[in-house]
Amino acid sequence: MCQSPQRGAPGPRAALPRRHPSPGQAGPVELAVFVVVPALLPLVFGGQFRAAGVTLLANLVFVGLVALVVLVLLVAFNALFVVWNATYQVPAGHVGIIYRFGAIVGQTGEGLQIVPPWESVVAASIQEQSRYYKELDSFSKETQNVYVAATVNFHVSPGKIQDLYRSVGPNYANILIDPRVYQDFKDATVQYSSVEIAPHRDDIRRSVRQRITDELRAHSIIVDDVLLQNIRFDQKFEASIENKQVQSQNALAAAEQVKVKHQEALQKVETAKGDAEAALIKAQKEAQANDVLTRSITPQLIKYLTVQKLAPDVRVMMVPTGNQFILGSDLIAPHGGGNGK
Repeated sequence: MCQSPQRGAPGPRAALPRRHPSPGQAGPVELAVFVVVPALLPLVFGGQFRAAGVTLLANLVFVGLVALVVLVLLVAFNALFVVWNATYQVPAGHVGIIYRFGAIVGQTGEGLQIVPPWESVVAASIQEQSRYYKELDSFSKETQNVYVAATVNFHVSPGKIQDLYRSVGPNYANILIDPRVYQDFKDATVQYSSVEIAPHRDDIRRSVRQRITDELRAHSIIVDDVLLQNIRFDQKFEASIENKQVQSQNALAAAEQVKVKHQEALQKVETAKGDAEAALIKAQKEAQANDVLTRSITPQLIKYLTVQKLAPDVRVMMVPTGNQFILGSDLIAPHGGGNGK
């Protein structure tokens, strides 16, 4: 069982590294030694007061020059540091929000910006942004669960973005946009029944876009568009809808088959009517032809057709005993003025 160390209990000390003075870490004592000791050497070894004074003065001048150079370098470094911290690069498509001691005092455009050291600049985007909602929980008119995947495209008015940051803050999308999107989709889908939501998805999209646009306009947030990627229901409900669709399709297919059979029967009836009318017309025409033919047959025509059937060189005809000639002598008499022998 581990015990936490008690407050105030001594613990192991880490060995501190031993420090050695470096040439750049010279204090007042070292500088005094550097200036005075060389000046005392002529006095100690020869009593040369003049030489000692000259050496002391030269050392003092040298130390002063070194201090002056160090001071100039420090001033230049501090000035460069101040200028560097006062320069900001605002990216394209952004606006610089100017802060002074934590308070927003203005805004600036994109590009290189220089502000006083006591002010700072934070870049805020004015480009079109996109918020994707993977699954928005909504309801239909009959309280059936509806899940919507949607995207909202928007941007912030450049001239009013400092007011938005001052009143809401940089997390304005989480505070203003997200809650309204969830609520507006619920208010839109509840106007339709479950089977009406999919056919009216464009109406739902336009309704939500109009409501969000009106609600966010006061905060200088401009809604560019609202897109619906998907609308789905619970799996059991989707399965029941699919079964109903299958049954409806089967019923439509059966009704279509009945229509086809009915059309085929009508076609056969019409075909039979056409055949009967054609046969009747043919019989009528044949009867008319027979009647005309019957009226046109005369004894002379019969005799003429009989002669036409005889061979051209017939001279003697044999007929049964007791029968009369069916042809008159005028028909079988030779033509051409002969004597009839």
